[in-house]
Amino acid sequence: MLVLTDGNKVSRTDTSNTLIFDNVLNQMDDANKSYVLQLTSQTTGSSDSCKLVSAKINDRFMRATLVLKGQDSADKTAGELYLGTTSLPFGFYNYQLGFQGATSTNTAITHTKVIQQGIALLIDVRGSMLELPQYVSYQDDNTYHAYEN
Repeated sequence: MLVLTDGNKVSRTDTSNTLIFDNVLNQMDDANKSYVLQLTSQTTGSSDSCKLVSAKINDRFMRATLVLKGQDSADKTAGELYLGTTSLPFGFYNYQLGFQGATSTNTAITHTKVIQQGIALLIDVRGSMLELPQYVSYQDDNTYHAYEN
């Protein structure tokens, strides 16, 4: 599981996340070091993706850096995403990692060969786990009980 720390939306500072993917099946070719990471929210179904360039590949793992932005100016071809919004909230995501040629600027998972998938958790850098201020949570009028006498 990937644990991602989001950028600070208050001070508008970015957060770098070092991602490590296993390579025990030796499916990541060292000659072509470009990948696409797609994150799909399990809450909303919305997704976003970006290009990742590996920092290191060996027969055990691949390491890359994902930058989560503190402001809405993400460069997806440079491994940057803007998450922690109402459509891409904090919580659990499904991720897919796709392989592509090193010189490609593609950021869509549909144009890659998907080599890994799994679960990711997006947490807030400040620990508050609250989305942007315009997010409104509505109280449910129904009360549910797991057990009743």
